Amino acid sequence: MQDRVVVELVYYQPNAAEVELVWGVDGWQLLPEQERPSHTKLENNVMWTRMTPEVDRFVATLALPPGTRLDYGFQTTQRVDGTAVSIWEADGDNDFHLVANTDAQVVHYAAFSLFSGSVFHVSSETEWVKQEIVYENPSAGEVTLVWGLDSWKRLPEAQLPVNTTVDDGVMHTPLFGNGRNFSAELLVPAGQTLDYGFLVARKRTGEPITAWEADGENDFHTAVAENNPVFHQSTLDLATFPTAQRPFKPGWGWVSGLLLVFVLACLSGWRFPFTDKGSFQETAVWMWSVTLVLFLFLLIIRANLVGVHWLSWQISWVLLPTLLAASAQDFLFATAVAALFLLLAWLVRNRRSGLRWLRTLFALLTTLSLLLAIANIQVFYLLGQPASVQLFYYADFLNSVDSQANLADNLPPTVLLTLLLACLALWAVGRCVAGACQRWLLPERWPILPGVLAVALLPGAVFGGLVGWPQIQLVNPVVALAESVFEARQRPVLSRLAYPQEFDEQFTAVAPSGPPPFVREVPLRNVIVVVLESVGASSVSSYGGIADVTPQLTHLREAAIQFDNIYAHAPASNKSLVSLLGGIYPWISYRSITQEQPALPLPTLSSALQENGYRTAFFSTADWRFQQSRTFLAARQFDLVQDMQTLPCDQPVFVEEEADEPYTGGLNDGCLLEALEGWVAQDGERPFFAMLWTVETHYPYFLAENEIDFGVSDPAYNRYLNGLHHSDAEIGRLVDWLAESGQLEETLLVVTGDHGEAFGQHGQTGHALGIYEENVHVPLLLINPALFSGETAVTVGGHVDIAPTILHLLELPAPQTWQGSSLLAPTRSNRTYFFSPWADTLFGFREGAQKMILNASTNEVAVFNLAEDPGELTNLAMQEEPFIQYGEQRMAAWVQVHGRFMDALFAQEIAQ
Repeated sequence: MQDRVVVELVYYQPNAAEVELVWGVDGWQLLPEQERPSHTKLENNVMWTRMTPEVDRFVATLALPPGTRLDYGFQTTQRVDGTAVSIWEADGDNDFHLVANTDAQVVHYAAFSLFSGSVFHVSSETEWVKQEIVYENPSAGEVTLVWGLDSWKRLPEAQLPVNTTVDDGVMHTPLFGNGRNFSAELLVPAGQTLDYGFLVARKRTGEPITAWEADGENDFHTAVAENNPVFHQSTLDLATFPTAQRPFKPGWGWVSGLLLVFVLACLSGWRFPFTDKGSFQETAVWMWSVTLVLFLFLLIIRANLVGVHWLSWQISWVLLPTLLAASAQDFLFATAVAALFLLLAWLVRNRRSGLRWLRTLFALLTTLSLLLAIANIQVFYLLGQPASVQLFYYADFLNSVDSQANLADNLPPTVLLTLLLACLALWAVGRCVAGACQRWLLPERWPILPGVLAVALLPGAVFGGLVGWPQIQLVNPVVALAESVFEARQRPVLSRLAYPQEFDEQFTAVAPSGPPPFVREVPLRNVIVVVLESVGASSVSSYGGIADVTPQLTHLREAAIQFDNIYAHAPASNKSLVSLLGGIYPWISYRSITQEQPALPLPTLSSALQENGYRTAFFSTADWRFQQSRTFLAARQFDLVQDMQTLPCDQPVFVEEEADEPYTGGLNDGCLLEALEGWVAQDGERPFFAMLWTVETHYPYFLAENEIDFGVSDPAYNRYLNGLHHSDAEIGRLVDWLAESGQLEETLLVVTGDHGEAFGQHGQTGHALGIYEENVHVPLLLINPALFSGETAVTVGGHVDIAPTILHLLELPAPQTWQGSSLLAPTRSNRTYFFSPWADTLFGFREGAQKMILNASTNEVAVFNLAEDPGELTNLAMQEEPFIQYGEQRMAAWVQVHGRFMDALFAQEIAQ
């Protein structure tokens, strides 16, 4: 035998009596029989090796050629009590993998208990206490507490804590996280032993994984006590865990497999030719045959989405009926389409031209349905839900930076070939099936084809209630996209909810500003607003972020007033642009003013200052053609508008723009100061207003300098922090220039963010699909050394209030149509509003320390006390019914009054 690498696999499962190692090499191939370990058998062309029991673990030793890739998983076949079981464990739907380069021992801990029938006895005398569990893992994005009582017993169903489910006989409770700590409060019997471990399902970047953490093979244990919170600091390095569900990036294996299917179908087509004379009967057979094949393709795609793959089918056939049940919507969609077209075909059965048109439309619809279903694998991976028209709109129909970057990342040539060959295989196999039906079935038996499809409905009826996958994973993507079109045309329910009329006052009667509360000898002359792209408050050092990320803003804190409770009204740049400049809330719609009405007659901060003798300019290192934002800016009375397309700057472009990929790329944020200096120098006599908008913190997070390690495990988050660090340095350079030119004390410098950015908090990445703090809570600092001296304001407000605040400090009147109020006004309200319409329709508002989020799509409500729970970990909705009713009325007033306001604005635009 040649040189071999010895790999020892150790599997800790103290409740098992027999465990099989199920394995293969280099893509689940077989080793030659003489090279296999003893006690190895073949089942379904896969090697099974009985593992050797050692106390509470099982061991298998393999001798493999160097460089061999080992694919494997563990199949438990018997519990310690002698009960036969069939439980499979691997890394999600990808199995475990390693490359045997050197001798190694690889240890795995079972992520579940084998005992499912042990229930903790609860009596009327049982004393219940609250037990808090806190798990610190800043690299994690989604964590579940897996637990039991007194040797892993579970509570009766009626006593299960909120959000707790039973899986594999043990209790699973999701932990709420704030990006670093994950916690849950359990109501459990006092004096018992709590057995538990932590199951990490997603990294902070959103990538799904399967990582189990406990105290070796013994799990964690603690005595239940109300005043004894349990804290665990993770020792896992999640960077070493492979992704459990990967983006749809099929390689050449997929291409080869589909090509083989296509070739075999073509060859079979010669043996079973489909005779097509264009009659109704032939059309019906062809349509039903294609529908049958389409459903089989959709079944395979659904298996990928719910995590069932071929090896699971080989091991556990019981999954097949439940998988058919999970595909019920796909079945109903496919058969409904076929039935509709067959009905139309019957109506035009005597017109061959009509039949040809129907067949063409049917072919087009089924092809698009297959392509959308395949694309849904990637969409679901990125967003956790099917595609919708709102998401397409937000992506500017694939013309935005976000969508094109993701599209470019996930469409290599193999993906394009896979999509093409999948369509060809669909039609080749469908035609082959139609030919076989013509050959083997008499015409009077052709109606058996819809009967074959109807068989697939039986598992849905029998097992439909047993399918354990989330409902969102079972939705047909074509149906979901069609539903989103109709939903997009409907107004939210809040638009019809009654509310007290006095709630209108916040939007129709702006709070009077009064004299500025800060007295100074030198009058303010200039205004500079710096908008940090995708920067939420939690990333800024003075708001509790990493200390070394924004040292310049920390230094300037002594010459500033910091507002701790300011919000973007929607997590999207062009919506924030409207609020920051226009002093109004953004259009409460998935659509945007910049895209639909860029020339809307709207007084803005730039127009108000220009009317008072100011020079005005807008500079950005991003590309503002996105959703016609540059056209919107051109109508805002700026003397000069420059973005990455027109900024005079010698700094290199981060991403070279290709002709077929508009809106991508960005410039070094240092270009902003160079452009500002040159513009100000052209006229030093008049006061000026300039808005500077950065780009380096926008996905994919550009690096202008050598990367600094800020001690975070997520590479994307570290790049983001580097981008913010460089933007912060440019703010420092800007202040130095103002000081050197003698303009610092006469210039009001405003620093804010357009929205936040999530890195795993609440299971999300990016910014647009949520309205948690990481999405909408933004920094706001007003900087001027002669005016401020380190004050902190706790006023609750939003982007809509920033322009009025600036004019208040300049002692200039605000336009009457503005909806915002100065943050320094003594009588202003202490609340603000926000929304996100691009996935589920979300509405939220904050008043004082309380924040409410309403999911109008699911009718779910969350209430948080941000003073006690800044990470939004504990939903108080069950305890805050009066506040929920009050909040719904407040948001209804906002939606309805602002809706009428926007209708009037649009009517004014049409009239002009």
